[in-house]
Amino acid sequence: MMTNLYPTRRRLACLLCLIALPLTTVQAQAVFFFSDTPYLSVADRPAGFGNGPVLLEDFEDGLIDPRLTVSAGVVGPGGPTDSVDADDGTIDGSGSNGHSAFSFSPVEVSFAAPFPTAVSLVWTDGGTNANVTFEAFGPTNVSLGTIGPVLVGDASILGTTAEDRFFGVNDPAGISRVLISHTSGGYEIDHIAWSEPGTANPPDLSLSLSLSGASSSVAAGGTLVYTLDYACNLVAPPPAGPSAKLIGPGGCASGVVLTDTVPANSQFVSASSSPGWSCAPNNLAGAVCSLAVGTLDDGQTASSQWTLLVDAVLPAGVTTISNTASISDDAQSGGDPNPANNTSSLVVAIAAVLAVSSIPSLNAFGLFGLALLIALGYWRHSRRV
Repeated sequence: MMTNLYPTRRRLACLLCLIALPLTTVQAQAVFFFSDTPYLSVADRPAGFGNGPVLLEDFEDGLIDPRLTVSAGVVGPGGPTDSVDADDGTIDGSGSNGHSAFSFSPVEVSFAAPFPTAVSLVWTDGGTNANVTFEAFGPTNVSLGTIGPVLVGDASILGTTAEDRFFGVNDPAGISRVLISHTSGGYEIDHIAWSEPGTANPPDLSLSLSLSGASSSVAAGGTLVYTLDYACNLVAPPPAGPSAKLIGPGGCASGVVLTDTVPANSQFVSASSSPGWSCAPNNLAGAVCSLAVGTLDDGQTASSQWTLLVDAVLPAGVTTISNTASISDDAQSGGDPNPANNTSSLVVAIAAVLAVSSIPSLNAFGLFGLALLIALGYWRHSRRV
């Protein structure tokens, strides 16, 4: 039995935005997803889809992952390509500089057993305003239901991304294929995502942090400005061929936190640091400072500034300020096989201060005596001449 959802008004379509749509079928309980807002990056994936990490094929290597069968060819970059906006490295309203998959007929994405329990794709273009329908099929090729027809499209082939829409389905019994169709124009899709059943290898989530300073030395009482550069990369276990990315529940990593402990003989300066840093129990030496970053997407990089004020008076023998920072997450997207680059340290030398000795001075009696000695010396010298 096929169940259709017809969002006939935009008000109803907005109600469906980013929520799960339950459809009861004769085969299984399928949950469909549709977003009536633009899908610009993996951060726009609806909550609940996949219920955990899923694999993502974004075609940016120009190839199709061998675990997929797609009735479309990879296109781009350039020309009328309409990739997901963020795939070219920036969200700027254009998908022309990325890759996508294009066909002149309805696009089918199919899988071999064991079947995934979650599948989605992003409709990016049809050339004209189109009534788009998304249909999913179970392991026995019986329809699990549909979303649509949904009126989307902007009648442009110039790579605009405001029309891009997410369609997806969860079904614990498995999904053998999905089909996207519409009433006119060509078919362009991107960001095929699916759960990978039976994956024995853990995901390769790599957080990294690099600590750098504006100067190699600092004087007592001076200011030290540190830059914490951090990133996250998440890659699926590689198959025999091109590899799709593994996307965690919140992107690459969620619950990301930067941590830095105030070194001895210094104090943290919040006014000249990046917003969001907090220290406990205070800003003095030994306090633990943290910055809640939140979610990082795959390949995302960012930086934060952290500033110290060195004590004006330093104990004898203190010649350096040593600082160590670290990055961590909530471990919801898997383990990090390379934790060594989650910590970074930097040692800054204390600039030597030249000692200034005071010049001895004489009182009036001393000056008189000095003058008398000079005069006596001159008199004796003149008598010998």
